Amino acid sequence: MTKLTAEAKLGEFFNQEWEIYKKVVQLNLLAHKEIAIALKEFLGVHVPTQFSLMDIGCGDAIISHGF
Repeated sequence: MTKLTAEAKLGEFFNQEWEIYKKVVQLNLLAHKEIAIALKEFLGVHVPTQFSLMDIGCGDAIISHGF
C-alpha cells in the first residue's frame, strides 16, 4: 500500500469534494441559476454599466462569469 503525504491526501479530498460541488451546480440543486438571474437583474438596476465584481469564495465563479 502506498503512503500518501498530507498534501496528497488533502489534494485527493479537495478533488473529490470539488466534483460533488460541480455536480450540485450543474444539477441546480441549490438554485444557483435562479440566484444568478436575480443577482444579474439587481445589478442591472442598481449598479452602473461599468463595474468590477470580485467573486470570493464562490466555487469556480461560473455563475458570476457572465456579469
